[in-house]
Amino acid sequence: MLPFVKFGLSLFLLSSLWCALSVTAAPLRRVRPSDATWPSVTEWEKLKKNVGGRLWPVKDPLSACRKNTKSKACFEALSLMKNPFYVQEQPGGTELSGWFKAWDSSLSRYVVEARTTQDVVAAINFARTKNLRLVVKGGAHSYLGQSNAPDSLLLWTKNMNKITLHNAFTPHDCPGKPVPAATIEAAADGMSKGEDAPQWAWQDLFKQGGLESSPNGGG
Repeated sequence: MLPFVKFGLSLFLLSSLWCALSVTAAPLRRVRPSDATWPSVTEWEKLKKNVGGRLWPVKDPLSACRKNTKSKACFEALSLMKNPFYVQEQPGGTELSGWFKAWDSSLSRYVVEARTTQDVVAAINFARTKNLRLVVKGGAHSYLGQSNAPDSLLLWTKNMNKITLHNAFTPHDCPGKPVPAATIEAAADGMSKGEDAPQWAWQDLFKQGGLESSPNGGG
């Protein structure tokens, strides 16, 4: 084959590949409430039933300030938001209000207060099949804003906070002497509040903690 024919064939293949990549690289867009494919009331009710009734719209903890920044209700709301333990108890609460030119704290549309693995599975499956934004929140500690997104479904794991200690644990298919271990659920945060500290002390175990109250076991 002549050199210029090879060169022309190479350009053709490159241009074809570029076109294919351009088509497949289209940005992913999640469904929003204004879209016709947004889940119906019946579909939301079905999800609510699947998670034991623990599904509801997310309330804005600063709604009073959005109406009137000089109102008494606004000052009270701002005062409450200074308490990290209060923020943790609000589905719409975040550790920060945002980062300049990076992200703003935004309300999810609905929240699932997960308490079991089945709740987590139901929420994730619903978000996937309905093409919804899904965010996960434990103690609302995310400084990068990953625990909130506008018009999303919020998977709230704050009540999945059990810690189970095991005196003798052997990993599956791993030979060797059993060792002490712990099963820590997604939002286990006992060390910062002192709830499980005696358990760890009695077992001569060490659990890394922090100065903030909002990080959970995974953080």
